[in-house]
Amino acid sequence: MADYSLVPVDHQPDFGDYSLVPVDHDPFSGDDASRPTQFHPTQSQTQTQAVLGQPTQVQPPQSQPTQPVPQTQPQQLAAGANDFFQSIPRGIVSGFNSAASAMGRATQAEMGQDVDAPTPEQGMDILEKEVTGPMHRPEGRAGKFGASVGEWLGNPASYLAPGSLPFKVGTAVLGGLGSEAGGQLGEGTPLEVPFRFAGGALGFAAPSAARLGMGARAAPTLAPAAEEAGAGLGQAADNAPQTFYRGDQAGLTEFRSHAARAGGQAYSEAVLANGDKDYLMAQHLFESHDPLSLFISVTADPNIARRFGSVYQLQLAPGRAIPNPFNLLGESEYLVPHYISPDEIKGTLP
Repeated sequence: MADYSLVPVDHQPDFGDYSLVPVDHDPFSGDDASRPTQFHPTQSQTQTQAVLGQPTQVQPPQSQPTQPVPQTQPQQLAAGANDFFQSIPRGIVSGFNSAASAMGRATQAEMGQDVDAPTPEQGMDILEKEVTGPMHRPEGRAGKFGASVGEWLGNPASYLAPGSLPFKVGTAVLGGLGSEAGGQLGEGTPLEVPFRFAGGALGFAAPSAARLGMGARAAPTLAPAAEEAGAGLGQAADNAPQTFYRGDQAGLTEFRSHAARAGGQAYSEAVLANGDKDYLMAQHLFESHDPLSLFISVTADPNIARRFGSVYQLQLAPGRAIPNPFNLLGESEYLVPHYISPDEIKGTLP
């Protein structure tokens, strides 16, 4: 105990009734004297230090994960409306692009060329990269409805039907809504595509059906007038075959629609029986492969047919070829449903 000194005291404790127990620790050793005492302040001591202005170590509160705030019903409706309207512009561009792609690919196929025109998906990628920039994509069901409406508004076929511009826009909107409703009804099932097609056809045809219903009231009055106007026509003129032309690859002996090639004539006839003829004729103008068209294009002008290959001369009974009112390209296009038989082909032009 070199560093310690004993101080005399007056009181001497009495250890007569106690016994000393040896311990390993010496409280007066030099090593222990130099070791700092660890002190853990209590809560009250920490509060006292804070009052006296002494620095204290405060543990930061642990961060809690942020929980998303649920949207109210008005907020959900507003978000859905924004998604709907913001998705329409991209749908319009997509509809026009799909029509252009279908026409280009169909023209190449009809002329026997390699089909290398961009698909609708490839066309949209090109447009967004080179022309429009990234456009809003649907975020939910409301956005999908908006995109579908835009596609119908952007498809030129929507404006080829007779009627005023507001009427055509209305039919396009209803067609888009009906198509998406049908698609969502069959979503994730093999029926999605048929449901989407049927929904679009019903929506598109609804205004026309209403107009036909109004026109049916005038039919009893118009029918006698039509009979009187046609009374002077001879039966020979009515039954005379009509001449048409078709351009196609050489060596063919008959023509069948794409629907008939895929499923036979009965399938092609079922497509017409279960669909809207005007809608199917408008669709044929832009695409005959997808969906499968039940029509075969012919023309009254042999020079038009020559653009598509060897020119076949056809003799068709009256009513077999239907004028396509949706073709405004000056091609004198007529549509023959399902098939053209060998006896209707009268040869080829040089």
